Amino acid sequence: MNYPFALVAVFLVAVSLATYLRLFRFVYTTGGGKVSAEQLTWVDVVFATALVFYIVFQSFAHLKTTGPPSAASFSGEQLILATLLSWALILGPILISLRARGIRVGKLFGFDQLPILRAVVWGVGLLFTALPLVFGTSEIVTQWLRDRSGQESQEIIQIFRDSTQPGQRVSIILLAVVIAPVAEELVFRGYLYTVMKRFFGSLPSLVFTAVLFGLVHVNVPALVPLFVLGCTFTIAYEVTGSLFVPMAMHALFNALNLVAVLMFPHDLS
Repeated sequence: MNYPFALVAVFLVAVSLATYLRLFRFVYTTGGGKVSAEQLTWVDVVFATALVFYIVFQSFAHLKTTGPPSAASFSGEQLILATLLSWALILGPILISLRARGIRVGKLFGFDQLPILRAVVWGVGLLFTALPLVFGTSEIVTQWLRDRSGQESQEIIQIFRDSTQPGQRVSIILLAVVIAPVAEELVFRGYLYTVMKRFFGSLPSLVFTAVLFGLVHVNVPALVPLFVLGCTFTIAYEVTGSLFVPMAMHALFNALNLVAVLMFPHDLS
């Protein structure tokens, strides 16, 4: 064992945990959160309930599919179009409903709280602060599940690793670094968390949306690390009040994962 490396890793995890515990107390103990939910009504409860059932159904249906995905089974254009259509069907009715009721999406999601550049800086800082905690959790889960789970990395990672088509890889990069962070943050942090906070309180909303965020990625070994990551995204949203911040965190996290796949393809299987 490399003891100096292990000591540095433990120190970084401790700093990460202490930082996020402090932010957690600031938001959920002293009421310092900036996410406002007063504009939402029972209509949003209906939308949110339908959305949760859809996510859970799709996740469990995906778990029942047999065989790993094939990189040659679809083109990059098909992947992008299918993903955009799926998110449009999910987010379209919600955004239309908000607009019809006179609720400004920019204000609801805090897009006017911070300039984009400052939000990106916040996102980079908060993500790199969270990474030791996320990776530490991932390592613990990996060791505990060793030889107990035959599941590999997430399917999109497997496809990206195995693909030999530049166009397909570019499409996956666009999907992972642009489309998924925007769409998933609008759904999980922007809408579901805010609706649940309005009617069920902040802390249950934090836990529930983080569990749902882990579940939707349909990968058992990654469930706990993604739960932790989802919590850090929500805390970042509450601390800054801007959904741009977790979007930036999410995009950078996915980008780092893809870079790791390119650099160490055989270590991430």
